[in-house]
Amino acid sequence: MAGYVKLFIFAALIGMLFCSKQEEETVQRKDELAFEVDTAKLELSTRLMDWGIEFNSPKDWKPIDEKIFNQISDKAATVNLSDSTFSFHPIAIFFDQNDKSTLFISAVSGVDDTSSFAQYKNLIQERLFPRKAGDFLKDQISFSQFLIQDELRVNFKLLFQNKKHQLIQFDYIIPINSYVSELKAIEASIGSIHLINLELSFKEEAVMKKNLISIIAVAIILCFLAGCAAHIHKVGQGAQGAQKAEQRQWYVLWGLVPINEVNTNQMAEGATDYTIKTEQSALDVIINIFTANISVVSRTVTVSK
Repeated sequence: MAGYVKLFIFAALIGMLFCSKQEEETVQRKDELAFEVDTAKLELSTRLMDWGIEFNSPKDWKPIDEKIFNQISDKAATVNLSDSTFSFHPIAIFFDQNDKSTLFISAVSGVDDTSSFAQYKNLIQERLFPRKAGDFLKDQISFSQFLIQDELRVNFKLLFQNKKHQLIQFDYIIPINSYVSELKAIEASIGSIHLINLELSFKEEAVMKKNLISIIAVAIILCFLAGCAAHIHKVGQGAQGAQKAEQRQWYVLWGLVPINEVNTNQMAEGATDYTIKTEQSALDVIINIFTANISVVSRTVTVSK
């Protein structure tokens, strides 16, 4: 557990604090890149719906235990710079038990427009002195990449924005002695990153809400109409008090054939003056919405005496 916490602190600090100064190489131009996604080097797809991203982690890089993740998230709240407006919110963490490689996925708060995004990128350049830095396009996603290295680890840092313009950061952190063996898997993982079509999700959600509203509206209308469908029959002088007995009559073939017996004489319990009311109550209307597809409907029989 301590190892996880140390690795996260390293990943968080590596985004804000300084490390050993390395010679910066020429910044690359922004070009559309094609990645060879070798699925044999990847885990199954992970979809983070709340953040609108989908990707595959490298082979054997598994999600860490939820309790450990929560502990690391709590720890991450304390890893902020007093002189910076940027902070981290961990989204997911993947860990390779074999070589201790780690993938930290986090949201960077404090980035809400193009200028603050550029400011954050400059902060990385100024404090981390990446060996390589540049921008590229993949599947119409604009990525900023940084290669940061010290004597123990190599960090591939990727920055991009989801469709809500939230800044997402991927940190692939590999022990330097595993760099060569993990490189192809990391490239495949980067190539698997794509944005989920949130606009389609919003449309589907809107359709579901519209359908639900329609069902509720129909139910309300039917509830009002239910009162008009009541049949009242008086026996003797009709009800003389406020005592009531109620049972539900069930039918198949939409009311043509009863499937149970409601005995109003038994419900009256020997009374000679009572009132029988048969109606579709509000509850019957709601029940029938769900049971009418199989031709089963109900009515409520009330005996007042």
